[in-house]
Amino acid sequence: MALGGWIEGRFLRSRVARRIFFVVITSSLLPISLFAAVTWLAASGQLESDAHARLGREAKQLGMRALERLVLLDTVLAAPNVAQGNPFLAGKLRGLSVAHDDAGLALSAPERAHLATGASLLRVAAGFPPRITLIRPRGAGELLVAEVEASFLFAAETLRANAGVRIESAVGVLLEQALEGDDTPVGESWEIFLRGAFGADSWRVTVAEPRSAVLAALDDFRISFALIAAGGLLLVALSTSILVRRSLGPIETLHEATRRLAERDYAVRVNLVGGDEFAALGASFDAMAARIERHVGVMQRLNGVGAALSSERELDHLLRSIVEGARFVTDAAVGVLYLLDDADRLERRILSGAPSANEITLSSLAERALVACEAEHDRALETLSLPMRNHEGAFIGVLQLSGAAFPAEARAIAESLASQTAIALTKDRLASEFRALFEGLIQLIVHAIDEKSPYTGQHCRRVPILTELIADAACATQAGALKEFALSDAERYELRIAALLHDCGKVTTPVHVQDKATKLEAITDRIELIDARFEILRRDARLALSASPSESPESASALEAHLQRLDADREFLGHANVGGEFMDPAAQQRVREIAARWRFSDATGAERPLLSAEEVENLTISRGTLNARERELINHHVVASIHMLEQLPYPRSLRGVPAIAGAHHERMDGRGYPQGLVRNQISMQGRILGLADVFEALTAKDRPYKPGMPLRRALTIVQGMCDEGHVDPDLLETFLHEKVYLRYAVQYLDPEQIDDEFLDEAIALGLAPRA
Repeated sequence: MALGGWIEGRFLRSRVARRIFFVVITSSLLPISLFAAVTWLAASGQLESDAHARLGREAKQLGMRALERLVLLDTVLAAPNVAQGNPFLAGKLRGLSVAHDDAGLALSAPERAHLATGASLLRVAAGFPPRITLIRPRGAGELLVAEVEASFLFAAETLRANAGVRIESAVGVLLEQALEGDDTPVGESWEIFLRGAFGADSWRVTVAEPRSAVLAALDDFRISFALIAAGGLLLVALSTSILVRRSLGPIETLHEATRRLAERDYAVRVNLVGGDEFAALGASFDAMAARIERHVGVMQRLNGVGAALSSERELDHLLRSIVEGARFVTDAAVGVLYLLDDADRLERRILSGAPSANEITLSSLAERALVACEAEHDRALETLSLPMRNHEGAFIGVLQLSGAAFPAEARAIAESLASQTAIALTKDRLASEFRALFEGLIQLIVHAIDEKSPYTGQHCRRVPILTELIADAACATQAGALKEFALSDAERYELRIAALLHDCGKVTTPVHVQDKATKLEAITDRIELIDARFEILRRDARLALSASPSESPESASALEAHLQRLDADREFLGHANVGGEFMDPAAQQRVREIAARWRFSDATGAERPLLSAEEVENLTISRGTLNARERELINHHVVASIHMLEQLPYPRSLRGVPAIAGAHHERMDGRGYPQGLVRNQISMQGRILGLADVFEALTAKDRPYKPGMPLRRALTIVQGMCDEGHVDPDLLETFLHEKVYLRYAVQYLDPEQIDDEFLDEAIALGLAPRA
């Protein structure tokens, strides 16, 4: 992406740009500020100088007016007939009197000398306001004494309102007009010389103005100058900004682009224009970034192919990923993968892109490369054909790319990908072959177990089927305790293998125990020996009757009753020999009584009980046909299965097979075998296998000691086993809710075992055809 527009608002973040910008601004601000200061000082000095001259003139004018009025008044007083009532003197004098001597005036010698010259004398007496007295000599020793109004001498119209005026004499202030405020004053003075004309000390007239008023003319200049200075600075700032942006903006752009490139943003571009060195540098950077982006893209695609080799389980997806990766890294328009079929003919397996050349031409090029056993690069057709070898060096196919120039670097990468494709194909074929071999061996074991026992021949085949049905239902349920339960493909396969091998230990179980159809069966059914003993007893009874001296009817009747008792006991033992779900204690007691009641003579003539202790033990078995020792032998097949399965070198995905297979006789309450595990110690896969084993055993129709159990009864027994802590309740709930039992029954049970209501339900669900 372009950074030019983005960087314009951020160029001042550059330290170099900030340095140049502030140096230029400072360099501009310094002379402007110095010029402003010099101009300000010069202007303010000139204004103050002008003010002093003006104030001096005003002070002189004010003093001269006062002197002129004083002279005018003295002239009027010199008239011979001047009197108090003279209109001219109104408002100018406070009083006018004539003194006939100077005794009352307390004149000093200098004052008398001055009056003696005929000139008027001006006296100022301290006070507030001070008294100004004009004394003029008259003839005959008289003195005209006039007390002058200060307001006449210093008339208000002669004073400026905004000016401060102060007139003072040697004895005090004659007039003072104070300045308003506390501003620093600027003032000038002028002296009224009275010694020659009036024989008095000089008066000082001072006129002042506030400094702010004197410099008021600078206020407008200050605003104008500030505007001019600000405008100048703004112009300098704008010019500097433009200069910095045009000069250093490209550097900042390149800096930011380099940072983003270092952060793996390989799509960054600067797109600098301007026709200068920066534009050339930007073009070089963009070209470099494009090459890096391309290189990284190639590496990522190669890494993706490498990762797919170890993680992708679907071969076609993996091969397509490799072919598309080869197209990307070589810029090819088309990628085709040819594989050898069983007849060693090339067959197209993967096509990526639309071929631009004739397919027959492309196929012939691939065949030519395979025959030549080396890469074929047809520059005219822009096609590269790469033969692929497996781990044994045999050719297995051709990777063909077209629509590009294929330089040396691209060819090397394509050859690497062709090799990876061969590895993937070889890996898949080897895995398939080893898996087929492994499952073949398992089927061999299962077949051997089935062939060993004609009565349980299908058990090892049906349990895996039922196990998968239960696992599918548990994974599909959306309610209950198992709604979050799921099995991966690897876990399903592991469960399937465990189900196939769960009874592999039966190869160690003696055949006469595993196939024991009746309670007395060993190599043969020993009930026949007992039948023979009964025949001996019958023969002995008849011989005893025929040997008696007289054969009375009572004796014959007794013999018949004796023989009937023998036949009844013989028939009872024959029924007792057949195993069942339960043998009540009364029947067991009768077996013991029969054993104690009858005795026979063996071939040696020794008298022996009809039943041996071992035969009594077997005939009183309460459930099934196995006694405790034989049941322990049967149960030992689980231990044997675990030991056998633990010897196999499993891949990681099948390491749970021994534990799963070995748990199919465990119970949820811990009373199972061989380890006595409780529910939370048994994996869900082990519980699934246990339920499948139980249900298949209940419904199996090939057991010698019982017929195939009806579905309703089997479900009732399984529910009872759940209540007793035998099977997992959550699993059984799913088994019932998802109708797993019905799906299994329709396919693997005889129709007579499926109760009518279940058959109707199966038809309604589409699991069984309508009759």
